[in-house]
Amino acid sequence: MAHKRAFQEPLGDVPSLLSGIGCALGVEPARHADIEYTLFLASEESLTQLDFRILGLVVQWIDIHDAHLNHPRLLRFVKSASKITQRFWKAVAQWRTENRKEGRKWQRFLGLELPSSRFTLLPVGTAFQIQRNGEDPRFENTDLHLPKGLFRVRTGDVLSKKKLVAIHRSYANRVRFGVCLRADLWSLLEEDPSRTPSQLAKMIGCAFASAWETKQDFLLFS
Repeated sequence: MAHKRAFQEPLGDVPSLLSGIGCALGVEPARHADIEYTLFLASEESLTQLDFRILGLVVQWIDIHDAHLNHPRLLRFVKSASKITQRFWKAVAQWRTENRKEGRKWQRFLGLELPSSRFTLLPVGTAFQIQRNGEDPRFENTDLHLPKGLFRVRTGDVLSKKKLVAIHRSYANRVRFGVCLRADLWSLLEEDPSRTPSQLAKMIGCAFASAWETKQDFLLFS
């Protein structure tokens, strides 16, 4: 990965990781799955395999939980991804920045050096599908030319904020303390106080100093 900081990829396949961040997939969830890594990995694999159900879950998760996403951290993963994945996330950023107060958080995604022309995900038939069903309204003003219905939207596919707070430690701490690396580091220590700063830094992909400072503060409460 093209990260400046070491990152230890968490265990689990895409369905278990997505289930761990609140997506209904009928599999054993990876407990407290890494949010940004899960969204990145799910988009990368589903674009390669043309798995539009999984990609739709990623989009639906963003729509519900955008306020508690660590956008700079997600961007670090996306920069290491394939060009099609980068184009997908740039289109997501274009969608989210349109008339939304949280849009400023996506601005750096718009700076990805990618073609500005529109692109499709279906190998064939995009124009026919759009003529028949219309265009997905979320992506009408983006580079992604997407037929309506390709990404399904169904109540219950993704947990609400209230329900996700109850099952995901890092998400809950982001709600309490704000979206920051400290909230994620604190969550890892709540799960296992014996973790060292070095282990914490690798699990989050942050600087050792940030992990060390959080660990010292956490010890004040023990």
